[in-house]
Amino acid sequence: MEWTQITINVKPADVDLAGDIANMTVPYGIYIEDYTDLEQGVRDIAHIDLIDEDLLAKDRDIAKIHIYIDPEDSPAEAIAFLTERYDAEGIEHTIEEEKCEEEEPCGQCKGRGGVILQERHHTLPYSTIKV
Repeated sequence: MEWTQITINVKPADVDLAGDIANMTVPYGIYIEDYTDLEQGVRDIAHIDLIDEDLLAKDRDIAKIHIYIDPEDSPAEAIAFLTERYDAEGIEHTIEEEKCEEEEPCGQCKGRGGVILQERHHTLPYSTIKV
């Protein structure tokens, strides 16, 4: 069975409202990538200032919201809803869609069985930060 990963790209200033809207499309949560305050967030949370170069290289001008659509649900309906709501709110956005097998979950979904909880990358556990 194929899950669908929908990735919404928005300006970081719009990510909270865009995330609230995206959360209305699935009952099990969303995944947000927002690196705008990565360095300060790591200092505040982990109290370190050495950050993996891959994380530092992430685009800070775009925030990404990931939602995962169950094979029994319609990705087209979710995309239509998102587009309509974002346009109504004046949120500039692009939407990408990717199919993936349940055994090989999409991108950030790996190992989570399609269930994504809302999180921000600056709250990464120590194991993902080079010390």
